[in-house]
Amino acid sequence: MNALSANDPLASGIRTPFVAESGAAVSTPAAPGGPSRRPALVIAGAVAFLVGLATLWYFESSKGRESTDSAFVDGHRVALAAQVSGRVSDVLVDDNQLVKAGQVVLRIDPADFQVKLDQAEAAKAQAESGLAHARAQLPVIEATARQADAQVKVAEANAHKMTDDLHRYRQLSENAVSRLVLDAAATQETVGNAQVDAAREGAAAAKGQIALGETAIATAEANLRTATAQVAQARLALSYCELKAPVSGYVTRKGVERGNFIQMGQPLLNLVTEDLYVTANFKETQLTHLSPGQPVDITADTFPGITFTGRVDSRMAGTGSAFALLPPENATGNFVKVVQRVPVKIVFDREETSRLPKLALGLSVIATVNVSGTNAPY
Repeated sequence: MNALSANDPLASGIRTPFVAESGAAVSTPAAPGGPSRRPALVIAGAVAFLVGLATLWYFESSKGRESTDSAFVDGHRVALAAQVSGRVSDVLVDDNQLVKAGQVVLRIDPADFQVKLDQAEAAKAQAESGLAHARAQLPVIEATARQADAQVKVAEANAHKMTDDLHRYRQLSENAVSRLVLDAAATQETVGNAQVDAAREGAAAAKGQIALGETAIATAEANLRTATAQVAQARLALSYCELKAPVSGYVTRKGVERGNFIQMGQPLLNLVTEDLYVTANFKETQLTHLSPGQPVDITADTFPGITFTGRVDSRMAGTGSAFALLPPENATGNFVKVVQRVPVKIVFDREETSRLPKLALGLSVIATVNVSGTNAPY
């Protein structure tokens, strides 16, 4: 039996070609798990190992970091509008140009405003003349009043003398003074008293003229103040013919050209300031450990491979949906809980100032905040 086993291919485990009746040899396939399958298994195992290693590295590296791609570059936008109506005589800036604060960006034809200023200055000069005249009249009126007071004293003295004369004439005998003289003295006394009354009335009228003179001065002073204000207003309107940039920034959305007639309050152009920042809409579940001052890495889709640095500045006092045109009303209808997002303001580091002009409002960015080491909630 051992001899049979030695000569039997099946008993020995050696696979030999099968010989058909025609005499052709046919090879049988290799057994599973043979040498031809081993390289594929090795490669598959290596790939699985690398994928697992990469996954582990991703989760380890993401610990202590909160990231969102719902973020964009934001900034301050200043809209420039005309403060007076008129025809544009010159436009001194162009789209996307950087202007400095106080720089003239356009001019309006100042001819009409110069005429109004000249008229206001003429009215002011007239008001000054009226005030000077009123002030000059007051001393004259006061002198007239003093003269009237003096005339009262003269009239009183004359009346007193006439009364004394009449009294003396009446003490004399009838033979010493005729009836005619006595009647004349009585008449003189009456006239003297009347003159006193007239002088006193004149003095009172003169004193009333003093009050009128003082009122005239007050009126002239008010007219001068009004004229001065009109001059200031006309000069201010003339200054509005030069539209100046209130802040430094880049010109955007310029909608005015030379020769256009513009109305007061009409928007002309916008200025985007250079102090850009990022508004990142983090999920409410990501705010647990976010706090001001934490470092942030910012990457922009426009500049792949470039990382900007910044820090968390503040967050808005409400979710984005709370300030929507139609805020959600969770108390009515069927309630579906949706994770809310809260806008967080991220400012760039000072070292990034030179690179900020490369960015523009509205650019999509990815903000990654390093929250490691922060245990206290926001």
